[in-house]
Amino acid sequence: MAKMRSQATAANGSRLGSRRILLAVALAALTSSVVALTMAGAVAANVPRAAVATPTRTHGIAAASGQCPAGVACEELGRLSGPIVGGSGGTFTALPGPLPVVEQDESPPPPSQETIQPPSTLGPESLFAGALPAGAATGASAFSASLVPKSFLSTDLGEPPAQGSPQEPTAAVGDKVVWYTGNSSVALSIDSGKKFKYFNPATFFPEGGLPFCCDQIVSYAPKAKLFVWIMQYWCGKGTSSPPSAVCFEAGTTSNRLRIAVASPAALRAHASNPGAAWHYWNITPKAFGGRLGGPEMWFDQSKMAVNKQDVIWSVDTLRAKVSSVLMRFSLAALARRKAIRFGYITDTHQKMAVAQGLSTTTAYFLGSEGTTTERIWSWPLAAPGATLHVITHSSLPKYNAAVNGTNGKNWYSRWGTFPGSVESAALAGNTLYAAQGTGRAYCIAKCTSEKPTLGPVVFKEPAVLISKYDLSTWTTVGERWLYSSTQALTWPALQPDGAGDVGIVMRASAEGQNPQPVVAFLTPGSGNPFLSAEPEGLPQLTGDYYSLRPGRTSKSFVMTAQTVQPNNSMHWDYVEWGRGAGQ
Repeated sequence: MAKMRSQATAANGSRLGSRRILLAVALAALTSSVVALTMAGAVAANVPRAAVATPTRTHGIAAASGQCPAGVACEELGRLSGPIVGGSGGTFTALPGPLPVVEQDESPPPPSQETIQPPSTLGPESLFAGALPAGAATGASAFSASLVPKSFLSTDLGEPPAQGSPQEPTAAVGDKVVWYTGNSSVALSIDSGKKFKYFNPATFFPEGGLPFCCDQIVSYAPKAKLFVWIMQYWCGKGTSSPPSAVCFEAGTTSNRLRIAVASPAALRAHASNPGAAWHYWNITPKAFGGRLGGPEMWFDQSKMAVNKQDVIWSVDTLRAKVSSVLMRFSLAALARRKAIRFGYITDTHQKMAVAQGLSTTTAYFLGSEGTTTERIWSWPLAAPGATLHVITHSSLPKYNAAVNGTNGKNWYSRWGTFPGSVESAALAGNTLYAAQGTGRAYCIAKCTSEKPTLGPVVFKEPAVLISKYDLSTWTTVGERWLYSSTQALTWPALQPDGAGDVGIVMRASAEGQNPQPVVAFLTPGSGNPFLSAEPEGLPQLTGDYYSLRPGRTSKSFVMTAQTVQPNNSMHWDYVEWGRGAGQ
């Protein structure tokens, strides 16, 4: 919830502190016969890592079996199987379903968070195809390049009617229809992104006392011919004076998420009133039968991908027993536009990324655990539960990450809310790619104090770590540090195209300049240059996420951008790029 998080940073430091506590909660409490996730806040943050070294593979859940370790409050880790009523905003009733099997890889414990394992080699700096163009964009800008990607096709959407900062834009294309979302507005194109019309999503569906908020994301499932759109709403009014629906205010109750679907044909038919094209379902904390927390808990900031069979969705939970919920929905069930069922598991970490890739039926969720460890859930189709893989990589520099724009303000400040988190992930063949932003230095002493002692500079500017994991052996099979001595590289978003190439889009700038989107290929080869997709524009705040989605052809991508114009208005941009762009 970007707008809420921005306000909370200034007005509610205790809330952010509680989120850091949630992130620090230990991975698991294990006995010799059972694996169970602990409730957030129920155990100390320094559970010995040796506790996860050699669990057995007995299938069971501690809370259900009565084998919860002494002094530890264990959460029932279950799979919800219950109807969700769609249509006009009805609620749904949770019915108990079978408990999932949860296993953990038998791997040696990772080093402690304080142990620094710097990369053995950094490799060459990332190549830029010419200097990034600086200066304010014009309202009619359609910046283009024709180097390794065949071309960029760029459309300036103009200024959205409602804005939340940061913008958090995502877009998806299917059958020449584009659905574009930002924090508070949406836009539709029915001519492959050449022309767009803005709409107010708050007017599409009944609000029922919970006003529309923000944090929208969209993907397109080509096999099902479905756009899948997720929206977030504010909380029920609380006990503050005056009463507020802002979720982190005193006494507020739960909020609502909505998942909606529409076909390209329906959006084309209802181009003047696209709300009529969508069928939606309400997702509320009540549906989980108290497993997530009490009536005051709420959802924040979703991540989403689609694969051959399912929608894969993760969302953070606040004022809750757990830190995040990881879900999967059947595309076939969504396409029927009737009551749906879904499966879920919970985790003790927030900001869990989902792997992009249409070619799989397995769901992958990725999160960061400390500075050296990735936690990856793999959840095969039809499996009753997920398997947790804990894998180490080189230490991530998580300090000194500020990047100041032309106004002298840090446009990368949002990264500090969850420093080092997995920002994006993608699947290509049997390899899983994960992308994490970095700072410039490691902490070497007093790391929990307000003035930590930092080591030598590792990167002159913030960088991006790309980790590669083999899905057969669940081992790290490669690392690549994307960095430049003159350009800050931030907010990576990954996506495979139809040919299996993995693309990346980031925000980048020189010191004292403003962020602009740059793109490149991670595959094939390592010498692909970085290209600017849009000019710089005036100062803006970046985060909390951006998108890269499959394009109109098997060798293209579509992405989002935004630029502050000379008159200080914020414009959204839609960009198609890749070897097959424009074909």
